[in-house]
Amino acid sequence: MRAVNLLPRQDNEKGKLPAIPVLVACGCAIAMSAFLALTYLSASSTVGSRKQELADAQTQLAQIPAPTPPPAIVTQLPAQRTDRTTVLSSVLTTRIAFDRVLREVSQVVPSDVWLTQLVAGVPAAAAIGAAPADNFTIQGYCYSQDGVARFLARLEVVPDLVDVKLGTSGATRVGNRDVVQFTIGARLRQPGTTS
Repeated sequence: MRAVNLLPRQDNEKGKLPAIPVLVACGCAIAMSAFLALTYLSASSTVGSRKQELADAQTQLAQIPAPTPPPAIVTQLPAQRTDRTTVLSSVLTTRIAFDRVLREVSQVVPSDVWLTQLVAGVPAAAAIGAAPADNFTIQGYCYSQDGVARFLARLEVVPDLVDVKLGTSGATRVGNRDVVQFTIGARLRQPGTTS
């Protein structure tokens, strides 16, 4: 006789384990949950310690006294430096190099002319409508009127002198020799101008 199973089929499958892919998926989910939980707890612990460090640092910062304000002179220094630089640059642009002017004049003095006095001053602004005054005067002696004229012509080529003109010229006697005494006037050129 043949054996017959009289138990229902469902009862037979209850004792079987689930399939391996289902078990692997459940194991991975449990491992991932455990990993995430550990990571969260670790990060939470790190954040908590960092918050405590921040609170400690803020407490230390609050205990540091505020710095004293700098003296008023420190805040005024940049403005004073700017003012001084402006004044210096304006002075340097209006500066006359008298050493250069005297060198140029000495190079044009003829050999038969000798100077007794040279007066130079800083050019002043002339009043409106008035002729500017001479601020460069030369007095000296020469052997002839031709020598005075030659010296006058040579002074005309000095770049820093303008309006060179003969003031006085007359015969006189120095020792036992007849000479010509002269006075020549001119204006020093204003720095930065062409006339």
